[in-house]
Amino acid sequence: MKQKQLVGLCIIIVLCFAAWLFMPARRVEAKGLEKICHLYGESNSGNYEQTQVCDLPEGFRLDRAYQQEDFRCCGGGATSYIKSSKEIPQGIRVDTEGGHFWAVPKAPSLQPLKMDDEDRVLQWRVLVPMYCGPNPPVGCNIKVDVYASRR
Repeated sequence: MKQKQLVGLCIIIVLCFAAWLFMPARRVEAKGLEKICHLYGESNSGNYEQTQVCDLPEGFRLDRAYQQEDFRCCGGGATSYIKSSKEIPQGIRVDTEGGHFWAVPKAPSLQPLKMDDEDRVLQWRVLVPMYCGPNPPVGCNIKVDVYASRR
């Protein structure tokens, strides 16, 4: 009897592994999206509230036709002014997670960092507002991954 149970367990494990292998890739692995920055903020005494910067590599040809379709703004009870993923700049994807109360409280912005003599953008900068809190005794953190869609 134990041998049959062991064989059954092995079959279940093999099937689960096979299903995992064929699961669709996360959206961030879609063609043209590249991870540019990992941003992190934390506080052990009070709130963390800061806008962090992510500079795309110079010469990165941003695909402004890409629009993020899903966006997780916050967790743990924190809120955000962002109402829709359409507020994320075109060409950019922002993935978030955190501990305790955390949020991207306002929409990230995309700004030209370097331009040529003909006013073409040579390098882009993404500004990401980040928040976590509230006050102790519990610390907090927020993690943001910024991806860009390449043309």
